[in-house]
Formats: sequence, structure tokens, C-alpha cells
Amino acid sequence: MYNDEDDTPVSPGSVVVGCWRIEVSIACEPAAISRVLDPVVRQGVIPRRLVAEIAGENICIALDFAALEGRKAERIITLFQTLPAVSSVTWHRLQNQTRGEIA
Repeated sequence: MYNDEDDTPVSPGSVVVGCWRIEVSIACEPAAISRVLDPVVRQGVIPRRLVAEIAGENICIALDFAALEGRKAERIITLFQTLPAVSSVTWHRLQNQTRGEIA
């Protein structure tokens, strides 16, 4: 089996799935959000949550993904880092959280 993006072999045991948060800071311009979403669409995934806020001269975009393969997360991060006008990209795996309610 091969990765569609770069024809590198993919070993079946190397797929690690987890929840990820990727944050991108990009120059504030009309096409910024669509530019950030394009690499996500090319990887065939949909963020569970997306928050975009203007902070000074930048737009800070946080994308949360559930059940995202580590390879795809790394590929998306690499693509974000190559986008024009991106000033920073940060990411981390989210821990599974059990939520409760007291009535």
C-alpha cells in the first residue's frame, strides 16, 4: 500500500490514531481560512471543531481532529508550515477525557 500524496510505502502496523489539536497563525487576509482548510481537504479529513479568531494582524485558527492517523496529522502540519503568510504552527495530541455530570 502507498501513500497517495508522495508514493512512500505505508506499513500496516504504523497507523496510530488519536485526537489532535493543530493551531495555525496566519496573516489576516480574506483568503486565509480557506488557505488553511485546503491541506485538510486534500487529506480527506474533516475537523471535529474549528475556531478562528483575529488577534492583531493575524488570524489564529485552532482545528481539533478526532480519530486522525498520526501520518495524516504530520502531513497536514507539514503542509501548513509551507503556506505563505503562516507565522506559526503548533500541535499536540489530546488526551481522552471522560466527562461527568452531577445532578
